[in-house]
Amino acid sequence: MPKIVRSRKPVSDYKIEGGHERYNMELSSDASDRTQFEVFIRRSTRFIENFTIGLQYCSNMQGMGDITLLRYNGAHGETSRAQDGHYDKPHIHWLTSEDIESGIIQPQEKNRRVTDEYSTLDEALEVFSRDINIVDFGKYPVLSMQRRLFDGS
Repeated sequence: MPKIVRSRKPVSDYKIEGGHERYNMELSSDASDRTQFEVFIRRSTRFIENFTIGLQYCSNMQGMGDITLLRYNGAHGETSRAQDGHYDKPHIHWLTSEDIESGIIQPQEKNRRVTDEYSTLDEALEVFSRDINIVDFGKYPVLSMQRRLFDGS
């Protein structure tokens, strides 16, 4: 299902809050002005490989709230207790239809896979926008985080 960007928050740069850079985008899957999805982007200001990009469905189902469908994570910089070592590698979590039917609204640890499709936030954003089919993502570039490594910001 193609999605289009409705708005970005903040519009001009990432917002720093609680040791993380934050950025959100509202998406719609049709030509209406109704927001149906939200993309949230978070990245640690101390360990730039520690990031998450999530897709939430903005549910209007009573008692359900917003449902996080996917999270594309970077390495968390921790030693993993799990056999797949996902804490120190890029990985993807997802929610299943069975989870939603059971009232679960966040992806569970059991539904994850380690990936080598990306290693940086910029690469993850490209993979994420392709995977969830944001058709106009190129018109609304999220500011590149790589420049901050070299410009002293």
